[in-house]
Amino acid sequence: RAITALCSINNEFIFTSGHDNVIRVQCRNDYSKLMNTNDNDSPLDADIDDILGQYPVPAPITQMRTWKQSNNGIFGVVAGDTLGNLYLVQWYSS
Repeated sequence: RAITALCSINNEFIFTSGHDNVIRVQCRNDYSKLMNTNDNDSPLDADIDDILGQYPVPAPITQMRTWKQSNNGIFGVVAGDTLGNLYLVQWYSS
């Protein structure tokens, strides 16, 4: 499915959405660190799942912007869908 909106926060978390009507939060991983040094370059652990959260919405997201509160570790995205709804996804980081 195509990605319809994408944001990154703190160069650590990636928020995405697509035509499947789900906002996803993923941890940014450096894929090269997950590669073996052997000839087949297969991932060290194929079961690594970097999706931290999934939030269903009634329509595809068309816009997404990041926001961050200072000094308390709270951040997230505000997103809008094709029906005119707005969503606020908050994320807490220690």
